[in-house]
Amino acid sequence: MQPFHLSDTSKVLIAPFRYVDTTLSLNSVIILSPPLSVIHHDMTTGRILFDASTAPFFLNKLQTLQETIAQALYSNQASFLGIHMGLTTEHFKKMLFSLVNNKKLTLFMGGSARSVSIHNSSGTTTGIHREFQMGQRLRIAFQLQGLSILANPQINPQQILEGQSPFRIRFQQATKAIFVI
Repeated sequence: MQPFHLSDTSKVLIAPFRYVDTTLSLNSVIILSPPLSVIHHDMTTGRILFDASTAPFFLNKLQTLQETIAQALYSNQASFLGIHMGLTTEHFKKMLFSLVNNKKLTLFMGGSARSVSIHNSSGTTTGIHREFQMGQRLRIAFQLQGLSILANPQINPQQILEGQSPFRIRFQQATKAIFVI
């Protein structure tokens, strides 16, 4: 993960994911979910909520990723945020909008709702044109591009230490493909 900086396209602070090795360079993480049941889909907000209770290994991996991100933010808070605020890993866990919570996966479609490939028994279409129904089984290929800071007023460390964070951190994500089971 790189330090937070203003994105080129908006006035949002982002920290892109990046992995560099001698033979490999990755700028995002792409995840393919196991089959999951839709709990709720709201096309207005782009939010899709899935029941992931039938996929404990998948849940565990996403929870481990979230904890690893919180630990990285804690360990590198001065370089990531430009100021050392004395925050703990627990503070960062509370500030991070979770992908998984109570055995549910939450994804936000955003702009990818118009470009996502939807694969079903009839073929492939582009874009979401209707809501997915409760109970419908899907596999989702989604990309985690980095983190962004939401509502970034002047950061007051005391508010954060008291659990009243003036900002939240969320995963920058894009849905690449949906496979209807």
